[in-house]
Amino acid sequence: MTKNTGRHDNTIAGDAALGALAAGKHAGSLVWQVDDLHDYEPFACLFAGGVSGKRDKIVYFHFADHELPVPGAETDVVTVNPQEGFEPFIDDILGSIQERGNNVKYLFDCISPLAADWYSDQMVGNFFAIVCGALRAVNGAACFAILRNRHSQYAVDPITETARAVLDVCHYGDNLYVQPLKLDFAGIACKHRLHVWNNGLLSPVEDSHTSAAVLTSSRRDNLGLARHHLGVWSQTFIEAETLLQSARNDAAHEAQKTDMRNRILRMALSRDERFFRLLQQYFSLEDLVFLGTRMLGTGLIGGKAADMLLARAALVRKNPEWNEILETHDSFFIPSDVFLSLIHISEPTRPY
Repeated sequence: MTKNTGRHDNTIAGDAALGALAAGKHAGSLVWQVDDLHDYEPFACLFAGGVSGKRDKIVYFHFADHELPVPGAETDVVTVNPQEGFEPFIDDILGSIQERGNNVKYLFDCISPLAADWYSDQMVGNFFAIVCGALRAVNGAACFAILRNRHSQYAVDPITETARAVLDVCHYGDNLYVQPLKLDFAGIACKHRLHVWNNGLLSPVEDSHTSAAVLTSSRRDNLGLARHHLGVWSQTFIEAETLLQSARNDAAHEAQKTDMRNRILRMALSRDERFFRLLQQYFSLEDLVFLGTRMLGTGLIGGKAADMLLARAALVRKNPEWNEILETHDSFFIPSDVFLSLIHISEPTRPY
């Protein structure tokens, strides 16, 4: 991979319009789709280093384990913690955007790990749409990245629909290649044309042989006749079902089942430590897999619903005869991510 040379004028790319976009000289959200976090680094540096004209402020929102090696002198690093929850996290980011006013550039860590923090692809899509709405209000430019083939349509669709530009990055040989998937900018004539990253420049690939070799070698499952990718929520429940169906009965397998049970408890019932310890006493992995079949979406089911399920589980655990006395439990649950998504759709400008 070739390092960024630091050129920040309008000739920064072989295609001047795409180069100016990559350097953050146009308002709007730019998303790089990459296979590896390190593939995002040169383009993040290009974006952060492209200070010119009225866009002379760079804010870097750092929330991932992998820190981007962006220029430090002119970069204002804002550290935010996604594990505190969706609303506190996005409140901090929206507050920072509002404080800094118009015509600021914002660099974000790769947002794919947020799905693991929140156990939800849907909330990653909501996060992106809400932040981009705030950026439009202040004429901001922003740079994001997502990992290819890691997300379901609940994340990919809002990101693709909201972003002004989506650029696909792939390796071939010793080079990085970039193909625009979406360019919502008037006057850019290089839409969908393959470019090579070399010496800090994005240059159009001129020969069809190279283009064909690059495009057929890269993993493009999410394009064209795409298969749908499962999000972290569905993958977790599928793994849980697989554990239950396994014929193994050794200590290592039981430990795996316990770990999976604890993970789903935090995903679906509660992240409060005191209540979580109580839930551990009464819920089995089988109980939670069944609960997953009754949930209409992703997220926490809410305190009253969790209390009701805990009370029933405690009674049955203490005396199995309660199974014969209690009415069959046939409730469905609408979890928190669905409500937050509804709020965003109906009130997109609502402060969080």
